[in-house]
Parts: sequence; structure tokens; C-alpha cells
Amino acid sequence: MTRTSQLRRSGTRLQRQSALWFQQTKGAGQTFFMESRDAGLSFARDLQSAGNRFASTLGRSTSGMQRALHREASDWQRLVIKTRGAYVAALRNRIDRATEAVKTAPTKLTSRAAATAKPKAKSKPTKANAPLRDYDQLTAKDVVSRIQRLSGPQAAAVLEYERARKKRATVIRAAEQRQATAS
Repeated sequence: MTRTSQLRRSGTRLQRQSALWFQQTKGAGQTFFMESRDAGLSFARDLQSAGNRFASTLGRSTSGMQRALHREASDWQRLVIKTRGAYVAALRNRIDRATEAVKTAPTKLTSRAAATAKPKAKSKPTKANAPLRDYDQLTAKDVVSRIQRLSGPQAAAVLEYERARKKRATVIRAAEQRQATAS
């Protein structure tokens, strides 16, 4: 076998392989195209069907919501009509109390001014004049954390109240420190 014949055979084999590759690639491409087209059409049909079901469900749901809102509005309207008298009576009562407060305000202010002019005697703290809201229910930790936000006079009030009542050392120490830093 000569070199030329070997080259021809090799060229022939390459041509056959190329032709085979081309045919297989062409077939695969055609199959891919057809299957993609079919899948796209199927997807479009499914999407349209799902959209139609969604629109139908949304329409029914919206109608139901409208009916429910209409019923609620009717119920509220009936309730307002039934309770209108009570609202009017309550409003009149508030107006009467406000009018009475305006009439008695000058005498109350005069009596308060006279009471503040008198020096107060130091008294033992009571629940009514606790320095913080719900003081007696607070733990020492709660009181200490709140003391840090108080002014000097407020810290002094806590200190006085605590010394007269529970005598918790941590609270007393925190109040003394806050009073010292505030002044």
C-alpha cells in the first residue's frame, strides 16, 4: 500500500464519519426543534388554562368578598342606628362635665395656690406618692435600671421612699449614686 492510497482511504473514512456526524447532528437538531416546539405549545396551553382558572377563582372570591363587605356594612349601619342614642347621651354627659369643670376651675386653682403656699411637713411616703408607677411591685433590678434615667430630685424621692419601705441596699446605693452624679 502506497502512501497515496493510505491518504485516500483516510480521506474516505473521514468523509464517511463527517457525513454520519452531519446526519446525526441534523437529526438531533430536528428532534430538539420539534420537541421544543411541542413543549412550548404545551406550556402555552397549560399557562392559558392556569390563567383562566386563576381569573375564574379570583372573580368568585371577589364576588364573595363584596357580599361579605356589604353584609358587614349593613350590620354596622344597624348597630350605629341602635346605639346612636347611647352615643348622644354619653356626649351630652361629657359636655356637662366639661362645663362644670370650667365653672369650678377658678375656685380649684385658688385653693391649690393656697395649699402650695403653705410649707409641707415631711411625712412618711405612702403608696399614693410612690416615686415610680407600680413601685411596690418592681424588683430591685427593675428599680435600679429605672434610676439611671431619673433626675436628681427624682432619685432623691426614690431614695427616701426606699429607706422608708423596703430598705434594699442595691436600690439605695443606686439612688445615692444617681443623686450624686445628677447634682
